[in-house]
Amino acid sequence: MAEFQEELSSARDDVFFNALKDIWNEGAKAAEAEQGVYTADEFYRQLDGLRYEEVVTLTDPTGDTAKVRYRNAAQSRARATQPIEHPRTDASATYWTLFGGGGEGRPRGSPMY
Repeated sequence: MAEFQEELSSARDDVFFNALKDIWNEGAKAAEAEQGVYTADEFYRQLDGLRYEEVVTLTDPTGDTAKVRYRNAAQSRARATQPIEHPRTDASATYWTLFGGGGEGRPRGSPMY
């Protein structure tokens, strides 16, 4: 799994590790229904030899869950890398002072109403 981690984009990394959680949860739920315990050995045995696409579609063979997760992760990453625009970065921000609880503004140096 360390090999996967080095080669995957961050969005595919999210999809992969969420798929691993799904596989673990499904295995644990199945074992519990049979009054057993799902072990790490069973988990690794289930994953042994599977490629990325096989892992992310193991609990959802349609691949729909993986596609939605990838799209969400990619969009989230894109938003995280965009610069944040501060609403008061223009020159007028230094000219106006906010006062009172209502958020009214007045020019600095002007008398209070």
